[in-house]
Amino acid sequence: MGSAETSIRQKGLWAKISGVIAAAVLVFEFFTESFGIWEKVTVWIVPAPSPLVRLTPTSREGNSECLELAFVHLPSDFALDAIHLSIVGASGPTPIPGDMAARAYEWPVNRELSPDIFLGGVKEIVLHPRIVAQREGDVAYVDFCPILTMPGMGGEIRVVPAFFSPDGTLVENLKVLSSDGAPFDRNRGVAIDVSRPKNVEVLLDETRFDLVPR
Repeated sequence: MGSAETSIRQKGLWAKISGVIAAAVLVFEFFTESFGIWEKVTVWIVPAPSPLVRLTPTSREGNSECLELAFVHLPSDFALDAIHLSIVGASGPTPIPGDMAARAYEWPVNRELSPDIFLGGVKEIVLHPRIVAQREGDVAYVDFCPILTMPGMGGEIRVVPAFFSPDGTLVENLKVLSSDGAPFDRNRGVAIDVSRPKNVEVLLDETRFDLVPR
């Protein structure tokens, strides 16, 4: 008799405990769904990756390059209006070797550069890609594809980027990386080959920044 009563009491105790747990779960679900606490807890436990931009020169036919700026892990409130490319070094112009009449090219470009770029006459190139993130973790690409105004010549420029929001303030929370993933060397800059073969057909649009196929 005593053991039977004990068993009944234990079952009653476990039933009460199960009821309390079930009620707690319902209350937790209510608050997390109503007030977004779960999202906040998740963000606190697993913080979002820091936004970064990777700089990668990409080759194209005819001894020239574009500079790809790949923005990743963007926050939902990220907005970019302008990229300032400071010229920190340049070499050229020199004649392009080889038979430039052997094949014709079409080059989509978004900036023409005068020979002054090699003589210190141009200190900065300003681009206006206007990026606005749509959601947390967005990705965006900007292609800087320059060409010289001088046919048959080529050279190299080294640039250091700075990023500005629509209100003109400097965007400082972007981590800048080189193409190999190493921290970007602002003293050296990133090198880009620029040229203008004589057999190239230039398709210039300074408002377009998706010039490299992906």
